Amino acid sequence: MNRNVQNLTKSRIPSTQRGRKTYEAILEGAIQVFSQSGFHATSVSEICRCADVANGSFYQYFPDKTDVLEEIIHRISRDFLGTIGSEKNPERLCDALFDFFETRGKSFQIFREAEFLEVPHPRDIFYDAVIDRLQENLNIGEAACWAFLGALTLTALTFGGWEGKPVQPGIRLSFFDVLQNGIVSNGWSLPAHFRVRKNISKPAIPEPEGRAERTRQALLLASRECFAKTGYSMTHITHITQAAGAALGTFYFHFKEKREILAEVTTAIRAEMQKMVFDSCRGLTHRMDIELQAFLTFLEYLIHNHDIYRIVREAEFAEPEIGRGYYELIRAEWAKLSRQAMATGQIRTADPEVTACILMGAESNIGMRWILWEDGHHPPEKILREAWSFLCYGFFGPR
Repeated sequence: MNRNVQNLTKSRIPSTQRGRKTYEAILEGAIQVFSQSGFHATSVSEICRCADVANGSFYQYFPDKTDVLEEIIHRISRDFLGTIGSEKNPERLCDALFDFFETRGKSFQIFREAEFLEVPHPRDIFYDAVIDRLQENLNIGEAACWAFLGALTLTALTFGGWEGKPVQPGIRLSFFDVLQNGIVSNGWSLPAHFRVRKNISKPAIPEPEGRAERTRQALLLASRECFAKTGYSMTHITHITQAAGAALGTFYFHFKEKREILAEVTTAIRAEMQKMVFDSCRGLTHRMDIELQAFLTFLEYLIHNHDIYRIVREAEFAEPEIGRGYYELIRAEWAKLSRQAMATGQIRTADPEVTACILMGAESNIGMRWILWEDGHHPPEKILREAWSFLCYGFFGPR
């Protein structure tokens, strides 16, 4: 792995003080607009208006907005690696990274969108170097590092970045408590094999009754396909109606606007995934068995539904209420079940909201790294065991 992080953008670095000021203003303007509207929905003109510079000044330094985005990602990588430094103490490292999110939260949200755009891939610029550094500093495996980074990222965004505020000390302490000690209570141990209990297929969509319902279902399926392929911001309502074989007026008979159909698509994705998880866990009684099976089923779902990352992640920017609401509803349900399990001693007592965030973030990162970026292959059992062992027992538990 261990790829060098080099600035390979086509931007022209200014040589004068005035030029450097303009260059930095463009980057800051891009961060503001990208974080509000997303990459695809942002134009060069909007960046320039926000930066208070002429359009011509933009092209003196950047060929297009993709190169601005790439420069932002390079800077995030540099600063993130600088924050990690040579810190080997897990608690101090967690604190330092939470501080990073407090000051660079907007930039990192842009980076999250870039993970699924057709632009220079953040893995080459950011992830590989960061994971290497974390492995070296924390002395844990690659899968555990991906789980740790996903857990910290979602916790930082949920309890700070999305609200534009710092992660409070109590949340930081709760986060490190779980990462240090894990979620396992006494009397449960990892199984011999990590396998989904049965062949789980995507829930069948009931056949709509009546012509109007069939048309509505066709519009929903077409919009999901368009959002996954082209992106929400770049998809027009005419693209959806053409894909569905419906007239433009028909769309407005069923939906007021594109935002409304995005809300229904994300709701359907969440319901579909949760039903698969529920079905796979049927008959299990111990919460740890359920948590593990839910993790494996989520990965199984992801193998056949790559679109969920692109759709939900872009919604975070284009329609924040919808995108973040997707995570919040899952987290709330997860936290409720964790609270019940803690009350009966099935998992270790900790902050259930933070625990839910850690599990969600870790599992999302494992899915992204070993399924989305590996052409849909199922992660090796060694990877699953290492990641789940880290979540179960924390930094200092058995491996």
